[in-house]
Amino acid sequence: MGTGRQPAPAAERAVPLRQARDAVTREAWADAYGLLRGLDAARLTPDDCAGFADAAWWTSRIEESIVQRTRAYSGYAAAGAARRAVYCAWMLFSEHQPAGRDAVAYVNFMDADDQHRVRANYRGNHARLTALKRRHDPGNLFRLNHNIVP
Repeated sequence: MGTGRQPAPAAERAVPLRQARDAVTREAWADAYGLLRGLDAARLTPDDCAGFADAAWWTSRIEESIVQRTRAYSGYAAAGAARRAVYCAWMLFSEHQPAGRDAVAYVNFMDADDQHRVRANYRGNHARLTALKRRHDPGNLFRLNHNIVP
């Protein structure tokens, strides 16, 4: 048996989203954060997630900013919006530092051939890449960059 409550009409549900977008545009970060936090995440566009990330950042919610920026990145990448996806990736890199953890980095820019950092960078893919390296380059011919050791 139902509760008797009917879902709000689409136009009524759109009002808080419009208000949140307006708050992001005005850089009213506390208002934007409060409004976006109350919305269904499935309804947010990549732009909404990026605005949510900014609002979380400016209200000192770094972990939430990382979550929302990751969602924005994924949405932009899926839509083929490369410039916006790259911007999100760069912001994610910089947001990891105040969160107290290492960010994923472009391995060719690492200072030394530090296998711990290489493993951390490739995360869950490292084991698969190591297996591929063992099969296709067991002599480690391709090693001039910060490589995966076979």
